[in-house]
Amino acid sequence: MGADDPARIRNLILIGHHGVGKTSLAETLLLAAGTTKSLGRAADGTSNFDTEPEEQKRGSSIFSGFHHVEWKQTHVNLIDAPGAASFVHDASNCLRAATTAVLVVSPNGETRGEDEKVLSWASDAAVPRIAFVTRMDRERASFEQALTDLSSLFEQKPIAVQLPIGAEAGFKGVVDLLTNKAWLGQGDTAQMREAEIPADLAEAARSAREKLVEAVAESNDVLLEHYLEGGELTQQELLGGLREAIAKGALLPVLCGSGVSGIGAATLLDFVVEACPAAADLPPAIGDDPKT
Repeated sequence: MGADDPARIRNLILIGHHGVGKTSLAETLLLAAGTTKSLGRAADGTSNFDTEPEEQKRGSSIFSGFHHVEWKQTHVNLIDAPGAASFVHDASNCLRAATTAVLVVSPNGETRGEDEKVLSWASDAAVPRIAFVTRMDRERASFEQALTDLSSLFEQKPIAVQLPIGAEAGFKGVVDLLTNKAWLGQGDTAQMREAEIPADLAEAARSAREKLVEAVAESNDVLLEHYLEGGELTQQELLGGLREAIAKGALLPVLCGSGVSGIGAATLLDFVVEACPAAADLPPAIGDDPKT
């Protein structure tokens, strides 16, 4: 069991401003992992996070909510932190126990001061940070706009590790740039199936992966030297370099999906388990001999 091994535990905190959809994303993570059989909603009293009467009345989180899932032999503790200005300080307390912070943002250019504040707290607490662009199935949703907004929000360099497949009502999946695979949603189950990268996204995916490889290489001197000499990074080097860049706050990996349709929930869990270091499992710098 993941809970028996500290290296197989992730304490995942969802942060971001009020109303961006953190609790909806948290509910879909439970659904994707099979912890729940249907999507919990505060409005009808079925939420697994907003359980207090006042939260259900407001339709938003007042206190941090907690749950957990088992995913690929890893125990993932979920923390859904409130984002409203009056309650956001609760996120600061929860960050002390977190191993990964996921900044949940909108694809419509709606980053706010609370986002910068919680990212700053996560940085001060040395908590590795990633971003998840939710609501990609809404009108005027723009992944590129979200990347632009994130670039001006904090000192970390945002870098796409996924691309959306489709847009607005036609949003149906993501391209994983680490593995060069496409993943498509499966109705309202929050499950995803592997597929070929759509032909009309092939060039964009190639270009985005090149940017990802370059950004990872630039974050590590050994990898950069190898890259500049014309060498290709192996999959292990790319993933290891990304883990290190996340751990030291050099890069802000950006994923995408929808907390309502569930698209992207499973691939977010995959990324957290595979690319985000556990507190007891921070990687040595690439090029160092871990035995010395």
